[in-house]
Parts: sequence; structure tokens; C-alpha cells
Amino acid sequence: MNSDGSRSLSSTRTETPTPRNTYNLSGALVEQNDGCQTLRFYNRIHRPDHPFTTSYLYDTLDRIKEVHYPAQYGLAGSPRKIVAHTYDTASRLSGMTVGGQTAASDIVYNASDQTTSIKIGSAGTNQVTEEYTFDEQTGL
Repeated sequence: MNSDGSRSLSSTRTETPTPRNTYNLSGALVEQNDGCQTLRFYNRIHRPDHPFTTSYLYDTLDRIKEVHYPAQYGLAGSPRKIVAHTYDTASRLSGMTVGGQTAASDIVYNASDQTTSIKIGSAGTNQVTEEYTFDEQTGL
């Protein structure tokens, strides 16, 4: 009992958390425990039915046409995000879609092929136009 008549409760932890790591037969870290929480690491070795594959499709001029990102496991059908690129006649990026939705469009370039304007997002009230300027002497 304290001098003011109140009681205090205290607790002392006598054991120190012991960090522990678990490795697979190949020596890869599969679980890390710091004594308070456990993190588990999964990759294609641990989950062969869930590969992390990124695929690239090229056009006839060897430019990236589409990037197919790894499947989004846990979502119905395990969809893969697809990023598609379009190019102008000078082989400069002219637009990009992500999952079929416009992400970038109407890209304008200066004589040095630097981007001076780009529209971000789908057409409508939420679309933003970004503009860039460059020093003619340094190009920066």
C-alpha cells in the first residue's frame, strides 16, 4: 500500500525474448521470430502452385508492349495485373494502361525528347495534367 492509501500493481518479466530463425533444407530463411512476432516467408519453393512470374510481350520493333505482373493470389481467379504501353512514330511512350484503365496519355515531348506534358488517369474530372520545363542550356 502506498503512503496515500492507493495500491500499485507491478509486473516484472523475468525471461528475455529469444529470437529464432528457421531455414529450409536449401538454407533459405522461411520463418523469423523476434520473440514477439513471427514472420513467414513464402516463395515458389514453398508454394509451387503460386509462382511469382512476370511476363513481357514485345512488339515487332522490340519495344515492351505489355507487362504481366504476378498473379494476385487470394483474389477470385488469381488475376494478373497487365500494364500496356503504346508508342508514337518516334518510338516514344505515348500512353499506358493498367488493368485496362488509362494511367497515362497525351504525352508531349520537346525537341530533345524530354516529356513536357502528360495526362495522368482516365479522362474526366479526376484526370491531372502534369507539365515539365527544362533549362535549354543544361537540359535539366
